[in-house]
Amino acid sequence: MLKQAERIVIHAASSGVGTSAIQIARWQNAQAIAISDKNKAERLHQLGADFVLDRHSPDLVEQVMEITEGQGATLVLDLVGRTTLRSSISMLANKGRIVCAGTLSGDVAEINVMDLLMKNASIQGSFDLIQPHDFDQILQHFADGIFQPVIDSVLLLQEASAAHKRIEDKQAFGKIILVPDAKYYG
Repeated sequence: MLKQAERIVIHAASSGVGTSAIQIARWQNAQAIAISDKNKAERLHQLGADFVLDRHSPDLVEQVMEITEGQGATLVLDLVGRTTLRSSISMLANKGRIVCAGTLSGDVAEINVMDLLMKNASIQGSFDLIQPHDFDQILQHFADGIFQPVIDSVLLLQEASAAHKRIEDKQAFGKIILVPDAKYYG
């Protein structure tokens, strides 16, 4: 659960989950530090990201520490996995936590457990269904305009390979929706 005034780092911030996380952070008055491609920075700021860092920067940990005035992130949402988990731990504040909700770069990651222990930090996986009460609240926030759907494109189901290529090429911003037939396309 994200609390007010937290400092959250969001890997793969331009993804569907990432864009949702930015909006939730804005709603909770949390500081959102988005990590993505630099050409997506303006759109991420518009969604509510306080800072956008280029995922190709070799000094992401140092940038996060500077932004947080040396405190680190209270929460890191890691949607990437193998290639970012070590830096996610390094970005954490004391008693910080990492929520792994994706493995875009691979399922198996190697970490130094002592780095986690020294920060008294935790790593949690998230592959859960939304609880009915939370779902109702989320829908109400969409109805009230607090949250906005972020849809990259709508493609026909037979174009699924093109959708995957768009995601793999890091061109997507938000969700790609696949529809089964041209009559639904719109």
